[in-house]
Amino acid sequence: MRDFLRRFAVGIALLAAPFFASAQVIDRIDIQRVGEEAEIHIRFITRVQYMRHAPVSEGKDLRVFFALAGSEFRESDLMQESKRSPKTDLIPRFNLVYPELTNAMLITFDRSTRFRVRQGGDGFSLVITVPVLPGALDESAGKGDKLRAAEKLSEKKPATQDPVPLPTTVPTTPPKA
Repeated sequence: MRDFLRRFAVGIALLAAPFFASAQVIDRIDIQRVGEEAEIHIRFITRVQYMRHAPVSEGKDLRVFFALAGSEFRESDLMQESKRSPKTDLIPRFNLVYPELTNAMLITFDRSTRFRVRQGGDGFSLVITVPVLPGALDESAGKGDKLRAAEKLSEKKPATQDPVPLPTTVPTTPPKA
């Protein structure tokens, strides 16, 4: 009886494995102003290799084709992710869906916009550059804002003080009065 239960449990686990194998690979979306343009950084939890995008330079819908490079993930293991852009007045809002087609991510902007797409310098991101909307005030948007603020605080140097010398030996008996 015990052997039967063990085999039954193993069988159920093997049948259920494909349902639990789905994974999400998009880490976060950050938007930064760079002059009169904004860069959308789409960061992944694994290395990605940019291949191409369509249409070439303008539209409401943008498909970006890329591969998960050197990853243990197979596209068939991935659960479809849908994300909304961080709130900002820099660029039109957008929705992102991945995977949408084989090796593709679909970005749908609220309105038609010009864009350029490139591989991010870290190997874990794709960068989409779009013009800043007229009258935009925001500098950046996204979950990375807190990280950037923390980095700026850590860059500030404290007021210089003469270091207090620490004793090199610890006394074992209290000093005599």
